Amino acid sequence: VEVAGVLLELIALALPLFGLFALVLALYHWYRRKGSVAMFLCHDKAATGVLGRQIKLSLARHTRRRIFLDSDQLQDLDQIFDIIQRTNNLVILFGPEVLRQVTCAGEIAIAYVNGVNIVPVMLDGTQMPDDQEIRAVVKMWPEEAWSRLLSFDITSGIVVDAYRHVASLPSVRMDRRGGIDVKETAIQKLLVQCGMGQSLVPRLSFSAISGEVARRSISSAVSSARVVIAAEVDDLEYLAACEIVKVLLQRKLNLEAEVIRGASGAAEMVRHSDLLLVLLSAGALRDATFATSLLAAATGGGQGRPLPHVVVMRADEAFQFPTGEFYAALEREGLATASLGAQEGPKLSAAYRALLSQQALPLSLLGSQDLLDRQMLDVCRQLEKLLSDPGCRTTAQSLQLGDATRGGSEEEVDL
Repeated sequence: VEVAGVLLELIALALPLFGLFALVLALYHWYRRKGSVAMFLCHDKAATGVLGRQIKLSLARHTRRRIFLDSDQLQDLDQIFDIIQRTNNLVILFGPEVLRQVTCAGEIAIAYVNGVNIVPVMLDGTQMPDDQEIRAVVKMWPEEAWSRLLSFDITSGIVVDAYRHVASLPSVRMDRRGGIDVKETAIQKLLVQCGMGQSLVPRLSFSAISGEVARRSISSAVSSARVVIAAEVDDLEYLAACEIVKVLLQRKLNLEAEVIRGASGAAEMVRHSDLLLVLLSAGALRDATFATSLLAAATGGGQGRPLPHVVVMRADEAFQFPTGEFYAALEREGLATASLGAQEGPKLSAAYRALLSQQALPLSLLGSQDLLDRQMLDVCRQLEKLLSDPGCRTTAQSLQLGDATRGGSEEEVDL
């Protein structure tokens, strides 16, 4: 009897302790599940991978909480669905193809099943699909594409329900051609819908770090930007790349930089700058804005100014050096536009040859943030040297064409 009484007393004392332990354990698992990632960026990497990097950089100015972008956590890709269960917000960068990506479908379905807050960011006027479009998307995937989803008990019915749920949600709209300030406004709305609006006070935005240039007229910006950036800006991913480079340069070097957003006014921007930073991509050499910018750097400064320096970055692994046939056609026809026709062909061919004889610095826009930071540090070191030492020999001196382009041959270009 005495032993039984002691045991009962021990049990009575232990029960509250077990209850407390269970509560602490439950709270730990809840925090681990819901507190480790503030925002998960769901995107079609081929179409919006660079935009995802730009959005994450902007968000980092407003919050210290973890924003998940798969490029930064490549070792976590096998556990990507588990990470979504531990996030507070799934943000969908809603381009035309995102719902057609099986991986994105899995991410959205996992978030839906686990009650994660979902915020669609509608890009460039993209519209939500209707029910018929949703069913058509799900039916287009072959059986092998479902294997990974089915291993997580994600069926076609769950995906359809998840997509319907997304279509019913309020969204944030973002125009990728609208510039840094337009994107920053969308970022602020996104933070509010993710329950992180308190982060808005009073952190610096893209526009604040970009200085007053974004609020000035074109002519004022032209006269103030020491560095101008040229790329294949008709491709929205490379426009985002230019804006990323601009912000990182201004942050690290504390100087004015500007993106050349179109052929109109490009020559004036280049001729009033100290340095032209060129981003090479697969379609850059056929881009009118890129070509106009390069010719301006090669044919002389404005109002007695010296030629700007030129620094080259390879922003696309798919970039291939042009063939002899490309140069021959370029010399005959130019780019076949009103301002870049046959008359400009020899100069453009010579400028391209001179440009591509230089060593290009790497720019891995779809790599990790650590890799991008290291690459931009190398760029900044070179830019600092060039801008502080006017006599330093650079690519720009090789692009000085003068009368050598009259024949359009490679041997006549001063390299």
